[in-house]
Amino acid sequence: MEGKRTAFGLKILESNFPEKTFSYLGKGKSSVVFTDNINVYKVVMFFEKISNQNQFGHLIKSTKHKFENSNYFYPIQEIIEDKNEYNSFILIYSYEESVPCITFEKNEIQAFLIECWQRKIIFRDIKPKNFIRVKGELKWIDYEPDKFTDNLFLNMATRAFLFVKYSNESESFLNKLRRSAINNFDIPELKGLQGFMNDLFTSIIFQESQLAVKTKQLDSNTFINEDSEIINIGNYYLPYQDSFNAEQLFWQLINKNIYLDEVGFDTPSIDERNYFSPKNIILKTQQIIEPKQKVSLIIKACIQDSEVLYESVKHIIRQLSFPNNFNEKIVALDIRQTDFLREYNGKNSWQQLIETSQKLVDDLIIDKFIFPNENDVVRVNKKWFDIETNATHTVEKVPVSAQLLLLKVRLMNMCYKLTVMQ
Repeated sequence: MEGKRTAFGLKILESNFPEKTFSYLGKGKSSVVFTDNINVYKVVMFFEKISNQNQFGHLIKSTKHKFENSNYFYPIQEIIEDKNEYNSFILIYSYEESVPCITFEKNEIQAFLIECWQRKIIFRDIKPKNFIRVKGELKWIDYEPDKFTDNLFLNMATRAFLFVKYSNESESFLNKLRRSAINNFDIPELKGLQGFMNDLFTSIIFQESQLAVKTKQLDSNTFINEDSEIINIGNYYLPYQDSFNAEQLFWQLINKNIYLDEVGFDTPSIDERNYFSPKNIILKTQQIIEPKQKVSLIIKACIQDSEVLYESVKHIIRQLSFPNNFNEKIVALDIRQTDFLREYNGKNSWQQLIETSQKLVDDLIIDKFIFPNENDVVRVNKKWFDIETNATHTVEKVPVSAQLLLLKVRLMNMCYKLTVMQ
């Protein structure tokens, strides 16, 4: 069968490139490889199910771009699908003089794995035979990828570890161990794997952080020592501190009409505690624009909202604070404490509602919270309905006096009212 496959592979190449002369390089599980001393021609043949061909065709075409600009992969110049008896593909990439790879070192295979992670490429059959060495450097030559998943990557890295740890063992021993280690990371033979993985993923995290910084370079930067020095729009570099609170800074800047648009970090390095830490926090700010007319935001809430009030108000104001600002941000409280028209939470207390509202003020999220007293309610009912009563709702539990008091505030301040809670 092996001789037949090699002969058939050569026949496929000669039918597609009759003007070329090919030399045999080697074979893989489902392929034979030739060269014309300029390019490599890998003929992948499917002697079994047509589904294997379709799967390979989809994967190699969707993965082709991932092999470009790489330290370890040759870019695939062309993929030819040959509709012959055995449903073949021809992969063409550059040829270089090389020697076989017998073993690989931990650091160089980890560097290869890092690139596979970054490019989201998986190869199940990772072993020295699927590499060559060009001027001493590793090059991968087994272009039969699989769909990337985290689990497949872990198994791929585990196989690489085995060939590092047991480089002097026989091929049969390694093949048996590779099968035993699939999703079985606790077997005694894998002692040392955790350290290998820790080193690998530490390097992955470090390199990805460097890449993120490179792809997000800021044009003009101002170096500051404290966030209180942010007084305008721009890009600021603030010395890194573990205590930095981006949430708190966001609300402080909102009250200066400055919008904190992005928070990032520069390249991390090893600090005195042996941790990865960035040197600076990168802050990008934008100017909040004053509207032509003063606009206030009033958010109405009641005792039923106490548990979710803080996060809900914070979310609403965060979403509405750019590109224009509000003259005032107010939470208006309904003083009714029981027997609601659409009651959904009867466990909260008025004290909890007041404390949460005060926290919103203390944290600079709102300017104030308001609620009517009994005299306000009596005065509103008398003015609007000529009724002497301190009732805030109709007999059908519909709120009335609170809305009328808000109307008064709205007319005074030309408010924009947002009802979200009740």
